[in-house]
Amino acid sequence: TAGSAELDVLPPSDAELRAAADAPGEQIHSMLLQYSFDVAPEGDAKEQPVLARVQSLHEQLYDAPLDSMLWRLDDANGQTLQYGGAMHDAAETKLKKGSYSVSVLLRHPDRAQLTALKELPLLLRMPLPKPMDCVVHGGRGAASKGGHGGHEAVAEGWVRRGGHKDLYVCKPTTELPKWVSAGDVLTGHVALDKGSKEATKLPLAFEAPPAPVKKAEAADDDGDEEDAEVVGAALDEEAMACAKEARLVQEDVDELERSVFRARLQRLRAPR
Repeated sequence: TAGSAELDVLPPSDAELRAAADAPGEQIHSMLLQYSFDVAPEGDAKEQPVLARVQSLHEQLYDAPLDSMLWRLDDANGQTLQYGGAMHDAAETKLKKGSYSVSVLLRHPDRAQLTALKELPLLLRMPLPKPMDCVVHGGRGAASKGGHGGHEAVAEGWVRRGGHKDLYVCKPTTELPKWVSAGDVLTGHVALDKGSKEATKLPLAFEAPPAPVKKAEAADDDGDEEDAEVVGAALDEEAMACAKEARLVQEDVDELERSVFRARLQRLRAPR
């Protein structure tokens, strides 16, 4: 019967897809880009939230330069953890310490268009464990010096409607996380009124500089004494080798002088 369970779950026995011979069509080219990165949460955190985004193609649909774009986030074992497209952001994915990869699939009828996107960068958004404070000054010189020289941060005050006030923001006062590398951009905002959610917030961006070069720590006294002994022994051996070489050179010079002297004596004794 039509309502029986056997007929309801019965799959099709065959499927055939046909296209009209005169139907217009074009070849679609695809390109797969691979991105690799590592995650190492700091402190007590065991997971690091990560959001992948192709920024140059983000929030583009009908005016997008490509036919389609899809991305997929995989772990080191090939398990798919998250996926998304070009129009909207996917949810943040909490990743544990390890290696991960993002595959981006691009499709377009023009092969040259895909070739031009071989160096397409991928944006990874990683929220900080806690906000990093930045001191705000009223003068550029004070901000450039980090507040040294008696310069104080901007105090609370009022600004009339239509008026303006210059604000200069220093770099973060706390140390950057270890996983932040040179060229990474930290984003945030300046809240003009923390007590009002409707107050204007000014966006901030800080490009992380290269990590400072740390000098090698001095060895302990015993190590210094051992190094001094080794250096002293090496210098003694070198001095002995130089003295030996000088002695051999002097012996050659003396022998040459004696040979010249004997040759002169034989010449004087020869009959003329």
